[in-house]
Amino acid sequence: MRPAITLFNEKIFLFVWFWLAFVAAATAGSLLLWSLRAAFRVDRHRYVKKHLRLMDRLDRASATDRGRAARFVDDYLRQDGVFVMRLVGHNTNAITVTEFVCSLWENYRRRVGSDDIASAPEKSQLAEDL
Repeated sequence: MRPAITLFNEKIFLFVWFWLAFVAAATAGSLLLWSLRAAFRVDRHRYVKKHLRLMDRLDRASATDRGRAARFVDDYLRQDGVFVMRLVGHNTNAITVTEFVCSLWENYRRRVGSDDIASAPEKSQLAEDL
């Protein structure tokens, strides 16, 4: 006959084993979900555009804005920038992420706008030479 404490310990360790199995399964599912989100380009674009539209910074009808937003996600933020924004959104709220995305968008637009202005005289000079 086993002592009562052994039966009690057995029940505790059985509960701990099932709890650890549940946590391992939840962690594997979360890892898979985050990996899929990071892997698919369309999901990254959708995430950033959603936050830009919340603050009316992106015009749906404008093809220029859509193309610029795609370059913003692909060239400026890249995969790791969107990942960091998702982590910030997961640990804070949507308002914080939206403001964060919009401030990065404004910085990008200023940078791209100044690049377009700086390259305009070179283009006009090239056209005059031809």
